[in-house]
Amino acid sequence: MRNKIANNNFEMSLQSFGMGVWHWDIIMNTVFFSAESLKIIELESDDIIDDWDMWYKLVHPDDLEMYSAFILRCFDTEVSIYEHCYRVLTNSGNYKWIIDKAQVIARDKDGKPLRVTGVYTDVYFQTEKELELEKIIKHHDEQNKLLLNFTHIVSHNLKSHIGNIKLLLDVHDLIKDSNPLETLQNIRIVSNDLNDTIAHLSEVVSIQNNRSINVKSLDLSEFLKKILVIIAPQINEKSVTIINNVAIGSQVIFNPAYLESVLLNLTTNAIKYASPERAPIVKFDFFIENQKKVFTVTDNGLGIDLKKYGGVLFDIFKTFHAADHSSGLGLHMVKNQIDAMKGKLEVNSKVGHGSCFKIIFKE
Repeated sequence: MRNKIANNNFEMSLQSFGMGVWHWDIIMNTVFFSAESLKIIELESDDIIDDWDMWYKLVHPDDLEMYSAFILRCFDTEVSIYEHCYRVLTNSGNYKWIIDKAQVIARDKDGKPLRVTGVYTDVYFQTEKELELEKIIKHHDEQNKLLLNFTHIVSHNLKSHIGNIKLLLDVHDLIKDSNPLETLQNIRIVSNDLNDTIAHLSEVVSIQNNRSINVKSLDLSEFLKKILVIIAPQINEKSVTIINNVAIGSQVIFNPAYLESVLLNLTTNAIKYASPERAPIVKFDFFIENQKKVFTVTDNGLGIDLKKYGGVLFDIFKTFHAADHSSGLGLHMVKNQIDAMKGKLEVNSKVGHGSCFKIIFKE
């Protein structure tokens, strides 16, 4: 009698803190839920949950596996009290987050559990706020990545155009009998390309403001042709042989600014990391593989030790060769932009032989 009064007082104390008490007789497979525990899931005190299967059906389908593990963990003789957070179905048809603490209070002589008791607390609002905070943090993380992406595109793409304009003006100053009209025409070509790049960058700003990435059907061969014109000074300086097997009219679904950035990064990398032991060759191919459009950039340069660097190949600020002005941003951005387009980037490389970067487009 004294124990019963003590138990009742204990349960009343828990109820005053908004905690629901439950007991489970494993042998009889009967359960008892206190009035407060029923209230938490919006049931009345005269509602009945009299076996464990009824409670099991209230657990959210996505939480069932972890919940079952929670129950089995409670049976472990090495654990005194075990705690788990999961969702249960309320009488209103909505799911509510609760924190459940359970303990085996009786075992047979072999250590098998006979009775389990526990308490659970409504943490719906706390958990919802935590989930909302996680979404906000994730959103800001994505925005930071977009900002880093945009900054790299601006610095990398615009630098190539401005460098070409400076080179044309330097050449004009060096050659005594240079034709001003020819120089102006060349600057006009670079200026038009620069204008297109700025338009693409403006589109990226619009993309970030709308939180969606605009994609359209693009002529890969035209974009590649433009990139090769932009970096012509680098190609000529290193006497690079360009093999372009991309047919005119090869269409891909992509964002224009991202496509320009990807092509520029992969091509300049192939040139930058050319081997001093042989004449550099960069080859572009476009084909269908497993019903997917595939674009590859292959070079005979220094190559990358994938066994050593494969796991960090696309990490930010990672460099793999002692090249001047290597920031470790290029491949990270390429991967980031292709991922944003739901594509895949694969790499095959061997030190001393060269590399092949393979883009598999979503469509």
